[in-house]
Amino acid sequence: MLPKKYPCKPDIFEATYDDADGETESTQKTGLNFGQALDALKKGDCISRKGWNGKNMHVSMLSLYTADNVPIDNKCLVLFNVNCKYNTWVPSITDLLADDWEVVNQQHTNSL
Repeated sequence: MLPKKYPCKPDIFEATYDDADGETESTQKTGLNFGQALDALKKGDCISRKGWNGKNMHVSMLSLYTADNVPIDNKCLVLFNVNCKYNTWVPSITDLLADDWEVVNQQHTNSL
């Protein structure tokens, strides 16, 4: 017995398809899951959780440099906190599963 085939309806495909290479351009800026927020970080945007109550708190992806100002082929996530300081940041499981991420317009140096 052959398995049944379930064709994908074009409208459902278009509404739910997400290019694995990240080549599709999304205009969505709020209500993002962490995967979408991470894509925004990789493009140089800053992100924040809607539920964060600290003014201007946001996450950036920064490049690292040696003491001699030589770029290291490595990046890190940093949180701009309520004390107006950057700290290294690792997302919690709650952050990873949240759907309230948003792209925010913040200025940062993009390097430490």
